[in-house]
Amino acid sequence: MVETRPQRLTGGDWPPAITDLERLDALLGPDVYAVHTDHDAPDLVQSLEVLLPKSPRFIGLVGSRRHTGHHLEALRAQGVDEDVIGRIQSPVGLDIGALTPSEIALSILAGLVAKRRGRDGGWLQDRD
Repeated sequence: MVETRPQRLTGGDWPPAITDLERLDALLGPDVYAVHTDHDAPDLVQSLEVLLPKSPRFIGLVGSRRHTGHHLEALRAQGVDEDVIGRIQSPVGLDIGALTPSEIALSILAGLVAKRRGRDGGWLQDRD
């Protein structure tokens, strides 16, 4: 977990978190699945700038296109190639009609498993 706003970390509620992007850089590579869960994070674009050159297997932004689009536009304004920006998935998760935080988390995790296994995430009975 990466959270650069220490006031948002609450004692035993979270495992040790990375609180600066410099430490994040050392952990990244092609086997990483990165999901930004806070589309209002003030350093989200900077975090994406750290992530993108490391080519993680998955980069996702939680939130509607309306809430995340300006971050992608900021990357474009900085000259990030459209193919690179296209690797960022937003909204993130499978379309299961999720409404509650638990359902949204399930949707995201199911999508990550599907990505890892090279699947689309449809019903098993519909497989050929």
